[in-house]
Amino acid sequence: MLWTAIIVGVLCVVVGVPFTYYWFRMTDRWAKDDQKRFGSPDRSVDDREEIRIIPPSKGD
Repeated sequence: MLWTAIIVGVLCVVVGVPFTYYWFRMTDRWAKDDQKRFGSPDRSVDDREEIRIIPPSKGD
């Protein structure tokens, strides 16, 4: 039983670390492509002044 736990732990490290590394590389590439396509989300604090909250009507 101890060997099973050791083998599973080693497999988690051996498989999990490279998977996580490549996952983050892929998502970084996707985010950079999105920034090229839609522009950088350079939102300033002044943008918050334009947001208006419309209260629901009394009939709802």
